Order: sequence, then C-alpha cells, then structure tokens
Amino acid sequence: MAYSPGKDTVTWLLLLPFLRAAIGVTFAVSGVNKLLDMESFRNAIDKFGLISPRYTRIFAHLVVLGELVVSLLAFVGGKPLVFSFIISAFLLTIFSVALGVALLRGGDFTCGCFGAKEARVSSVHVGMNMGLLVCAVVGIHLASTYQNLDPPSMLQQAVSGFGGALFALVWMRLAGIERTGLGQ
Repeated sequence: MAYSPGKDTVTWLLLLPFLRAAIGVTFAVSGVNKLLDMESFRNAIDKFGLISPRYTRIFAHLVVLGELVVSLLAFVGGKPLVFSFIISAFLLTIFSVALGVALLRGGDFTCGCFGAKEARVSSVHVGMNMGLLVCAVVGIHLASTYQNLDPPSMLQQAVSGFGGALFALVWMRLAGIERTGLGQ
C-alpha cells in the first residue's frame, strides 16, 4: 500500500512531471536536431578543440545517443526516470565545462547548443545549462525520494507536464532572444 502524501509532498510531486517534461523535451529536440545534421554538430565539437579530431565522430554519436536516451527515459517515466535526470546532469556538466573553456579561450564560433547551427558560444548558454542542471538535480532528488508514492491525478500531471514542455521550448530560445536583442 502506498503512502498518502501531505500537502507539501503533493506540491513536490506536481513539480516532478514539470521537470520530467522540461528535461525530456529539451533533450529530445536537441538530440533530434543534432542527429539530423551530424556534420554540423561534429564541426562544432571540433571547434571547441577539447578532444582529438579523430574522436569527434564517436563523441558526437555518444552525445546524441545520450540525449536521446535521456528523452526516452523521461518519457517512459517510472523507475527509469531517475536515470534520465542523472544522465542529463552528467551531459549538462560536460556541456557547461566545454562552454566555459571556450569562453575563457575567447571562442567565437557556433557551439551546436541545443542542436542549433547558428547558436554561437556565449555565457547565455552556460546560464541555460545551469538552469537545466538545477532541474536535473531537483529531478534526481524527487524521482528517487517520491518514487513509491501515489502520483497526482492524470490531469494534474498533464498540466504540470505541459508547463514543463512549454518551459523547455522557451528556454531553448533564450540564446536567440539574447542574440537578436529582443531581451533588452
């Protein structure tokens, strides 16, 4: 028999579908965009200069595979959900370190962030990754802590998940908004 959560627990349980959708949609869009144009993504990896060009192809495929696995596990939910958040936190950390190094080196090139071919390396991308990393870490905690509780109603989960998906789509556009000056 499942434990009946209190009011505060229900609030946290409602956050879980939001985070699940935010991470799942972000990594699905990013992974599919990169998969559709692997050549551009491999070129972006080369420009970072952090790994040998001979390993770029395998690294690009591993990143895309990782992103698609994150989205698949997020959409499946249940016990695999915690692994979606763990893998996404790992990938976001790698992406953030690579962006940080590129910024310190004065890099002025497209980064392939979120699968966008025109996105240039910027501190906005580091900030976006940090925001998603917070989502992933909170998701790890919630998915592992509240795994055995009765979930909120399907309607509550759907509304929360829709909010998370919408958040992801807007979040991925932040760099474009910053770049075009619409955020001023």
